[in-house]
Amino acid sequence: QSFWDRVDKTDGCWRWMGSKIPKGYGQFSLPRPYRTSKRYSYLAHRLAFVELRGDIPDGLELDHLCSVRLCVNPDHLEPVTHQENVKRGWWAQRTHCKNGHEFSGDNFFWASYTSGSTRRVCRTCLAATWERYKKQRALR
Repeated sequence: QSFWDRVDKTDGCWRWMGSKIPKGYGQFSLPRPYRTSKRYSYLAHRLAFVELRGDIPDGLELDHLCSVRLCVNPDHLEPVTHQENVKRGWWAQRTHCKNGHEFSGDNFFWASYTSGSTRRVCRTCLAATWERYKKQRALR
């Protein structure tokens, strides 16, 4: 069965009907270049984009504008930086931290990690954590 046989184009999103990875994105196996006996799994939305639009620019990843991870419609995919993709994602849609403090004004900042991930940090929670740390150190 070919790649496009696994795509359902009945609405605006072209839904991937084949296998998927645990994070919910479609995957498709192809033979590895120069090795006919081994296969390699590729993300379906990336394959569709490359086939219909061309290469994904270096340093960029595809953002699903429709927020449907199984969508492979290149019109719903935009090459963006990882930081931009995170800012547009579900985590960025949250309005409050896990302790109920609002992410607004000066009460948060974007933290970048060596893994390449980016997330918002609540300044109120960070200050409380720092105070607990200082008290614990004073008791030693």
